[in-house]
Amino acid sequence: MKMMMLQIILLLTEFVLVSSYSLNSTVQCEYKTRVRRKVRAGESLYLDCPNLQCHSDTTNSSYLWFRNLSVTNQMELIGTEESERVHYHESGLYILGLNLNDTGRYITQWWYEEDQCAEYETDVVVYEEFSTDLLYPDIVQQETSEFKCPVCEYQQGSFIWYKNFSLIPNQESFIRIRKPSKQSEGIYTCVCTWEHNGTNHNTSGSRRLIFKEQTISSPPKFLLPINNSIVSADVDGKLYDAYVIYQRNNLDETTSKAIGDFVNGSLLTVLESYYGFKLFIHGRDDLPGEGSLFNLPGPYMFDTLDACSSLPSLPVSSPDCMSLIEAKIQLSRRLIIILTPRASADKSSVSSEAYDLQLGLYQALVQGETSVILIQLGKMQDYTHLPLGLQHLLRKTSPLLWKDSESSPTSRFWKQVRYQMPAASSCQRSLLV
Repeated sequence: MKMMMLQIILLLTEFVLVSSYSLNSTVQCEYKTRVRRKVRAGESLYLDCPNLQCHSDTTNSSYLWFRNLSVTNQMELIGTEESERVHYHESGLYILGLNLNDTGRYITQWWYEEDQCAEYETDVVVYEEFSTDLLYPDIVQQETSEFKCPVCEYQQGSFIWYKNFSLIPNQESFIRIRKPSKQSEGIYTCVCTWEHNGTNHNTSGSRRLIFKEQTISSPPKFLLPINNSIVSADVDGKLYDAYVIYQRNNLDETTSKAIGDFVNGSLLTVLESYYGFKLFIHGRDDLPGEGSLFNLPGPYMFDTLDACSSLPSLPVSSPDCMSLIEAKIQLSRRLIIILTPRASADKSSVSSEAYDLQLGLYQALVQGETSVILIQLGKMQDYTHLPLGLQHLLRKTSPLLWKDSESSPTSRFWKQVRYQMPAASSCQRSLLV
């Protein structure tokens, strides 16, 4: 059953549609994705292009915005005049003073070449008053809880927080609950106030915090693999705060060096040394007796343990191989998937042997057990070179874009990573001889 679900994930198909919105009839934009935003009437909305590259690469790009309102069902071009209530500037659209008639589909055309463009759609639904339909995904916590405001990601603004619509004083763009309990549960609303053309506007976002009681049905687990090597895990059975997945094959020398420098340098320095997290990094964290990790051919085939390589006759779908990798992922609270721009375009090489990525996507997309943090290294025009299951995840979750200039642990990038990580664990590795 599990393998069948994995195959379903990998067989997700990306449909390429032809746009009829383009003003240049000789060029047809490639349809990429569609997302949905639910907002409240009376507030204002800054709507950014849903693709990270489309948002950030404004220097050598041009943009067009269209809308098809539900009340008119007619396509119209949006203007750039800032005195208009609805206008755009490059990759960002402003809808000021939202009303119910603003409900409809908004289309971004990103022209990254003179004769090439991509198209993204956002369905905006305006609610007259607060509804639980407006809630962002729930936060389930049993440890220290820290979460950021779900709006104003690309804007400078001031923030006010409410719990169950009662004011919480002295909060910033994120809120931290050091000792969550049942009393901490409720709906947390962030109101961001931002300025545009000398006028202040408000945008709010709400999400529900659910407290999950810690259940200690057994003492901390002690694993005894081989050679008297002991690994102690926390009471929740987790050994690592995050399992790191990244591509090692089919990379040119420049990309290989960049990803190696990031994983073995910035990632470890900031998350482990500065914030105190425990990461699983292939090659470094193999337990004695497991042997080294090796790579199967093809992009995003990572961290297959020596038990798979030492038996050439062993089928790639062997339960022994899968169980070793699955154990490591199940011992981790998060998955960190690092995306690279240069990978083989041969989709046939993305097969069921890529166990750790497949199992990670299975737990994230099907079982909903493990949260995924996506980090993008380098610019990408699109994600069609990535496995289809990962493309599906990218339609739901935007990656964090790494820049060399953000090496400081207090930079915006690392703060965003930190917000998506769990509370740092007390897991320790010890070796008894």
